[in-house]
Amino acid sequence: EALEETVVAAAAEGVEVMAQKRVDVATGEDRSLASYVPPSGVDDALAVVGNAVVRHPLQFGTSCLVETVVDPEIEARALGVLDDAGYYGISEAEFVYDREREEYLLLDVNTRPWKWISLPVAAGANLPMAAYAAVTDVEYESPGIDPTRWVYLRDYLAGLSGGKVGDALGADDWRALVSGEFEANGSLTTGVYRPSDPAPATKLFETEFDDREYYCAC
Repeated sequence: EALEETVVAAAAEGVEVMAQKRVDVATGEDRSLASYVPPSGVDDALAVVGNAVVRHPLQFGTSCLVETVVDPEIEARALGVLDDAGYYGISEAEFVYDREREEYLLLDVNTRPWKWISLPVAAGANLPMAAYAAVTDVEYESPGIDPTRWVYLRDYLAGLSGGKVGDALGADDWRALVSGEFEANGSLTTGVYRPSDPAPATKLFETEFDDREYYCAC
């Protein structure tokens, strides 16, 4: 009834409406293909699949803990979409798991760098460098993909404080983060926070505690 009321009101004003069924998303099961497709096509793509283990807010929020996973089906489906669209460049193809249909559904494709693009870089797929090398004399070849996790501490800590999710990081992870040792260990990386490059974190603090606009990790 609410949908019909909206459609009728929109039609009376000559406005087109696009409606989408709300999906019963399985929390913590999201998959995204992070990739760089060169002009030669998807057969030469450099790609990594990431799983957004924790979001904040939990159900429909932004990614704050992502880890690499092996998922050939998601990779093939995402590259198929990019191939069909004739797109080349950096992108993130996002999928959510529908409990009712028991399958992954394509949510969207971000044709730009996104919040956790440093995850594939740390894992061994430096997508920005691959894109740069494609249009310059620089040579780049991925050394291979290693299991890696990415965390955005601002949102991750906010999620933990709400009591709805448990801590997915261990004591060694926290020591590495606080000490800065994670920068020398490619298995864990971060968004914004990096002791060797304090400017982004400083910018975040400046916008967090005054009336300036929110600073997005993208």
